[in-house]
Amino acid sequence: MRDTGNWLDPVRAHLEQTWLRVRSAAARFSSYQAQKGEVGVIGWLPGWDSLDAASWWGAFYFWVCIGSLALVAVSAVLSNRYSVRKDELVVQATTRKVLEYRTQANNFQLRLASATARHLTDLQRRTLVAALADFPGQPVRFKAPLDQEAQGYRDEFVQVAQAAHWTFDPATDVLQGDIQPKPTGIQITMNEVDAQEGHVPDAIKALVAALHILGITKANTIFTSAEVPSGTIDIVVGSK
Repeated sequence: MRDTGNWLDPVRAHLEQTWLRVRSAAARFSSYQAQKGEVGVIGWLPGWDSLDAASWWGAFYFWVCIGSLALVAVSAVLSNRYSVRKDELVVQATTRKVLEYRTQANNFQLRLASATARHLTDLQRRTLVAALADFPGQPVRFKAPLDQEAQGYRDEFVQVAQAAHWTFDPATDVLQGDIQPKPTGIQITMNEVDAQEGHVPDAIKALVAALHILGITKANTIFTSAEVPSGTIDIVVGSK
Protein backbone atom coordinates (compact mmCIF):
# COMPACT_ATOMS: atom_id res chain seq x y z
CA MET A 1 0.00 0.00 0.00
CA ARG A 2 1.29 3.52 -0.82
CA ASP A 3 2.64 5.58 2.11
CA THR A 4 0.23 8.55 2.35
CA GLY A 5 2.60 10.55 4.54
CA ASN A 6 5.52 10.33 2.05
CA TRP A 7 3.19 11.27 -0.79
CA LEU A 8 1.91 14.38 1.04
CA ASP A 9 5.33 15.70 2.16
CA PRO A 10 6.36 17.23 -1.20
CA VAL A 11 2.89 18.68 -1.64
CA ARG A 12 2.94 20.18 1.82
CA ALA A 13 6.42 21.65 1.31
CA HIS A 14 5.38 23.22 -1.99
CA LEU A 15 2.22 24.69 -0.44
CA GLU A 16 4.22 26.08 2.49
CA GLN A 17 6.69 27.79 0.15
CA THR A 18 3.85 29.23 -1.91
CA TRP A 19 2.09 30.46 1.21
CA LEU A 20 5.29 32.12 2.47
CA ARG A 21 5.73 33.91 -0.83
CA VAL A 22 2.11 35.06 -0.73
CA ARG A 23 2.52 36.30 2.85
CA SER A 24 5.77 38.09 1.98
CA ALA A 25 4.17 39.82 -0.99
CA ALA A 26 1.15 40.77 1.10
CA ALA A 27 3.42 42.17 3.84
CA ARG A 28 5.32 44.29 1.34
CA PHE A 29 2.05 45.50 -0.13
CA SER A 30 0.69 46.37 3.32
CA SER A 31 3.92 48.18 4.20
CA TYR A 32 3.68 50.16 1.01
CA GLN A 33 0.05 51.09 1.72
CA ALA A 34 0.91 52.02 5.33
CA GLN A 35 3.62 54.36 4.13
CA LYS A 36 1.05 56.02 1.90
CA GLY A 37 -1.49 56.13 4.71
CA GLU A 38 -3.88 53.65 3.02
CA VAL A 39 -5.61 50.62 4.50
CA GLY A 40 -5.33 47.55 2.24
CA VAL A 41 -8.17 45.20 1.60
CA ILE A 42 -6.03 42.38 2.90
CA GLY A 43 -6.00 44.07 6.29
CA TRP A 44 -9.55 43.04 6.83
CA LEU A 45 -8.53 39.37 7.08
CA PRO A 46 -8.93 37.94 10.62
CA GLY A 47 -5.75 37.95 12.75
CA TRP A 48 -3.75 39.83 10.14
CA ASP A 49 -1.88 42.02 12.62
CA SER A 50 -1.38 39.34 15.30
CA LEU A 51 1.58 36.98 15.29
CA ASP A 52 -0.23 34.18 17.09
CA ALA A 53 -3.42 34.63 15.09
CA ALA A 54 -1.55 34.83 11.81
CA SER A 55 0.27 31.58 12.66
CA TRP A 56 -3.00 29.88 13.56
CA TRP A 57 -4.83 31.11 10.45
CA GLY A 58 -1.89 30.14 8.28
CA ALA A 59 -2.00 26.57 9.58
CA PHE A 60 -5.79 26.56 9.29
CA TYR A 61 -5.83 27.51 5.60
CA PHE A 62 -3.00 25.09 4.89
CA TRP A 63 -5.00 22.19 6.27
CA VAL A 64 -8.11 23.47 4.50
CA CYS A 65 -6.10 23.19 1.30
CA ILE A 66 -4.95 19.67 2.21
CA GLY A 67 -8.52 18.71 3.09
CA SER A 68 -9.74 20.09 -0.23
CA LEU A 69 -7.19 17.99 -2.08
CA ALA A 70 -8.24 14.93 -0.09
CA LEU A 71 -11.88 15.70 -0.86
CA VAL A 72 -11.07 15.96 -4.55
CA ALA A 73 -9.29 12.57 -4.44
CA VAL A 74 -12.17 10.92 -2.55
CA SER A 75 -14.70 12.47 -4.93
CA ALA A 76 -12.80 11.14 -7.94
CA VAL A 77 -12.71 7.63 -6.44
CA LEU A 78 -16.42 7.73 -5.59
CA SER A 79 -17.30 9.10 -9.03
CA ASN A 80 -15.44 6.25 -10.69
CA ARG A 81 -17.03 3.67 -8.38
CA TYR A 82 -20.53 4.98 -9.02
CA SER A 83 -19.86 4.90 -12.76
CA VAL A 84 -18.82 1.24 -12.52
CA ARG A 85 -21.85 0.51 -10.34
CA LYS A 86 -24.13 2.14 -12.92
CA ASP A 87 -22.75 -0.17 -15.61
CA GLU A 88 -23.30 -3.19 -13.33
CA LEU A 89 -26.91 -2.15 -12.72
CA VAL A 90 -27.48 -1.69 -16.46
CA VAL A 91 -26.21 -5.24 -17.08
CA GLN A 92 -28.42 -6.63 -14.28
CA ALA A 93 -31.49 -4.82 -15.58
CA THR A 94 -30.83 -6.02 -19.13
CA THR A 95 -30.33 -9.60 -17.90
CA ARG A 96 -33.64 -9.48 -16.01
CA LYS A 97 -35.46 -8.22 -19.08
CA VAL A 98 -33.93 -10.94 -21.27
CA LEU A 99 -34.95 -13.63 -18.77
CA GLU A 100 -38.46 -12.18 -18.56
CA TYR A 101 -38.81 -12.14 -22.35
CA ARG A 102 -37.45 -15.69 -22.56
CA THR A 103 -39.94 -16.88 -19.96
CA GLN A 104 -42.78 -15.17 -21.80
CA ALA A 105 -41.65 -16.75 -25.08
CA ASN A 106 -41.49 -20.21 -23.48
CA ASN A 107 -44.96 -19.77 -21.98
CA PHE A 108 -46.28 -18.66 -25.34
CA GLN A 109 -44.78 -21.71 -27.03
CA LEU A 110 -46.36 -23.98 -24.42
CA ARG A 111 -49.76 -22.33 -24.90
CA LEU A 112 -49.37 -22.56 -28.68
CA ALA A 113 -48.42 -26.25 -28.47
CA SER A 114 -51.38 -26.90 -26.20
CA ALA A 115 -53.74 -25.06 -28.56
CA THR A 116 -52.49 -27.03 -31.58
CA ALA A 117 -52.24 -30.45 -29.89
CA ARG A 118 -53.71 -33.37 -31.82
CA HIS A 119 -56.94 -34.91 -30.62
CA LEU A 120 -59.38 -37.47 -31.90
CA THR A 121 -62.75 -35.98 -32.70
CA ASP A 122 -65.88 -37.65 -31.37
CA LEU A 123 -66.62 -38.96 -34.88
CA GLN A 124 -63.11 -40.39 -35.26
CA ARG A 125 -63.28 -42.00 -31.83
CA ARG A 126 -66.68 -43.62 -32.42
CA THR A 127 -65.67 -44.82 -35.91
CA LEU A 128 -62.43 -46.38 -34.65
CA VAL A 129 -64.18 -48.13 -31.77
CA ALA A 130 -66.79 -49.54 -34.16
CA ALA A 131 -64.10 -50.73 -36.63
CA LEU A 132 -61.89 -52.34 -33.96
CA ALA A 133 -64.69 -53.86 -31.88
CA ASP A 134 -65.00 -56.62 -34.50
CA PHE A 135 -61.65 -58.01 -33.25
CA PRO A 136 -61.94 -58.29 -29.46
CA GLY A 137 -58.92 -59.68 -27.64
CA GLN A 138 -56.43 -58.39 -30.25
CA PRO A 139 -53.04 -57.89 -28.51
CA VAL A 140 -51.81 -54.31 -28.86
CA ARG A 141 -49.05 -52.08 -27.50
CA PHE A 142 -48.72 -48.30 -27.51
CA LYS A 143 -45.55 -46.25 -27.84
CA ALA A 144 -44.68 -42.55 -27.87
CA PRO A 145 -41.45 -40.55 -27.70
CA LEU A 146 -40.52 -38.18 -24.89
CA ASP A 147 -43.04 -35.65 -26.14
CA GLN A 148 -45.99 -34.61 -23.97
CA GLU A 149 -48.18 -33.79 -26.95
CA ALA A 150 -47.49 -37.19 -28.57
CA GLN A 151 -48.07 -39.00 -25.27
CA GLY A 152 -51.41 -37.25 -24.81
CA TYR A 153 -52.48 -38.22 -28.33
CA ARG A 154 -51.33 -41.81 -27.72
CA ASP A 155 -53.51 -42.02 -24.60
CA GLU A 156 -56.58 -41.28 -26.73
CA PHE A 157 -55.80 -44.39 -28.82
CA VAL A 158 -55.43 -46.32 -25.56
CA GLN A 159 -58.99 -45.30 -24.67
CA VAL A 160 -60.22 -46.41 -28.11
CA ALA A 161 -58.55 -49.84 -27.68
CA GLN A 162 -60.10 -50.22 -24.25
CA ALA A 163 -63.54 -49.41 -25.63
CA ALA A 164 -62.99 -51.95 -28.46
CA HIS A 165 -61.92 -54.62 -25.89
CA TRP A 166 -58.43 -55.10 -27.29
CA THR A 167 -55.91 -56.76 -24.97
CA PHE A 168 -52.98 -54.95 -23.34
CA ASP A 169 -51.39 -54.41 -19.94
CA PRO A 170 -51.43 -50.68 -19.03
CA ALA A 171 -48.32 -51.15 -16.87
CA THR A 172 -46.10 -52.72 -19.55
CA ASP A 173 -47.75 -52.09 -22.93
CA VAL A 174 -48.19 -48.29 -22.73
CA LEU A 175 -44.65 -47.03 -23.24
CA GLN A 176 -42.70 -43.83 -23.85
CA GLY A 177 -39.01 -43.28 -24.41
CA ASP A 178 -36.29 -42.31 -26.83
CA ILE A 179 -37.45 -44.05 -30.00
CA GLN A 180 -34.91 -44.22 -32.83
CA PRO A 181 -35.37 -43.33 -35.56
CA LYS A 182 -37.69 -40.65 -34.17
CA PRO A 183 -41.22 -41.39 -35.43
CA THR A 184 -43.63 -38.82 -36.81
CA GLY A 185 -47.38 -39.11 -37.20
CA ILE A 186 -49.06 -42.47 -36.53
CA GLN A 187 -47.20 -45.69 -37.37
CA ILE A 188 -48.97 -49.08 -37.22
CA THR A 189 -46.36 -51.81 -36.84
CA MET A 190 -46.52 -55.62 -36.90
CA ASN A 191 -44.08 -58.53 -36.59
CA GLU A 192 -41.57 -58.62 -39.45
CA VAL A 193 -41.63 -62.42 -39.88
CA ASP A 194 -45.45 -62.50 -39.89
CA ALA A 195 -45.45 -59.89 -42.66
CA GLN A 196 -42.87 -61.82 -44.70
CA GLU A 197 -44.96 -64.99 -44.39
CA GLY A 198 -48.13 -63.14 -45.30
CA HIS A 199 -49.78 -63.54 -41.91
CA VAL A 200 -51.30 -60.07 -41.68
CA PRO A 201 -54.04 -59.95 -39.02
CA ASP A 202 -57.42 -58.65 -40.16
CA ALA A 203 -57.42 -56.36 -37.16
CA ILE A 204 -54.39 -54.44 -38.45
CA LYS A 205 -55.94 -54.15 -41.90
CA ALA A 206 -59.11 -52.67 -40.40
CA LEU A 207 -57.11 -50.29 -38.19
CA VAL A 208 -54.92 -48.99 -41.03
CA ALA A 209 -57.90 -48.54 -43.35
CA ALA A 210 -59.94 -46.70 -40.69
CA LEU A 211 -57.07 -44.34 -39.85
CA HIS A 212 -56.60 -43.48 -43.52
CA ILE A 213 -60.32 -42.97 -44.22
CA LEU A 214 -60.65 -40.71 -41.18
CA GLY A 215 -57.69 -38.57 -42.35
CA ILE A 216 -55.48 -39.52 -39.41
CA THR A 217 -52.81 -41.07 -41.63
CA LYS A 218 -51.82 -40.17 -45.19
CA ALA A 219 -51.67 -43.71 -46.58
CA ASN A 220 -52.55 -47.35 -45.88
CA THR A 221 -49.04 -48.11 -44.62
CA ILE A 222 -48.09 -51.02 -42.36
CA PHE A 223 -44.65 -50.89 -40.74
CA THR A 224 -42.77 -54.02 -39.70
CA SER A 225 -40.27 -54.71 -36.92
CA ALA A 226 -38.61 -57.77 -35.43
CA GLU A 227 -39.20 -56.25 -31.98
CA VAL A 228 -42.97 -56.62 -32.23
CA PRO A 229 -44.22 -59.98 -30.88
CA SER A 230 -45.96 -62.23 -33.37
CA GLY A 231 -49.67 -61.50 -33.60
CA THR A 232 -49.33 -58.16 -31.76
CA ILE A 233 -49.97 -54.69 -33.15
CA ASP A 234 -47.87 -51.72 -32.12
CA ILE A 235 -49.51 -48.30 -32.36
CA VAL A 236 -46.63 -45.80 -32.39
CA VAL A 237 -47.66 -42.18 -31.97
CA GLY A 238 -44.79 -39.94 -33.07
CA SER A 239 -44.29 -36.21 -32.93
CA LYS A 240 -46.32 -33.88 -35.11
